[in-house]
Amino acid sequence: MMSTLTATISRDFFAKVTAAIQPKKIIREFAVPFIALLVFLVFWSAGARQIHTSLGVFPGPAKVWQQAQALWQEHKEEREKQAAFYQRLQKRIDKAIAAGKPEKK
Repeated sequence: MMSTLTATISRDFFAKVTAAIQPKKIIREFAVPFIALLVFLVFWSAGARQIHTSLGVFPGPAKVWQQAQALWQEHKEEREKQAAFYQRLQKRIDKAIAAGKPEKK
């Protein structure tokens, strides 16, 4: 009885898993958006070269990506500075408490 139930559950499970893996569905859900993104980047890159503003040329995807990386690096550096500040602040507070001064709020 138990082995028949286990076999039925296993068969049903594998039937559902195989039914879930459908190449057309995978293509529709992953490949089509990926291709659309690539087409967008190509049009953006081609169009950006033709747009001139008072500040210069409109940035393309490569320039935007470089600036995003620079901004992320700057963010990480600021977080490190913030962590160092709070460590120094905690040391001062601990030193003041050890000296018998009350903690200010």
